[in-house]
Amino acid sequence: MRIAPVVAVWVIVAVECVSAQVVNTHSPYSRYGLGLQEHQAYSGVLGWGGVSIGVLQKNAVNPANPASYGRQDSMTFMFDFGVQGGYTRYLTQSGEARNAGQGN
Repeated sequence: MRIAPVVAVWVIVAVECVSAQVVNTHSPYSRYGLGLQEHQAYSGVLGWGGVSIGVLQKNAVNPANPASYGRQDSMTFMFDFGVQGGYTRYLTQSGEARNAGQGN
C-alpha cells in the first residue's frame, strides 16, 4: 500500500510537466515559434491608437498585420530587438517591503 502515494505523486508531477509545455496561443506567429507578442505594432505606429493594422511599408514588417510579411523581398534581412523589464515593490501586512524584478 506504500506504492499508491508514490505513484500518485509521480502522476501529478508528470501531468504538471506536460501541461507546462503547452503553448496557449492561437496567433499566426506561433507557427514560427514566436508565441505571443507584447506590442502588436512596430515603434513607428505605436501611438496611432490601433489604426496600424492597415499600414503597409516597404521597410518595416507590421506585426498587427501578418500579411505584411508577404510584402518583403525574400532577400531582405530584418533585425528587430527589444528589451523589457519591470520592478515591483510589495508591502506585507507588517509593513515589511519585498522587492521583485523581472526582465527579458
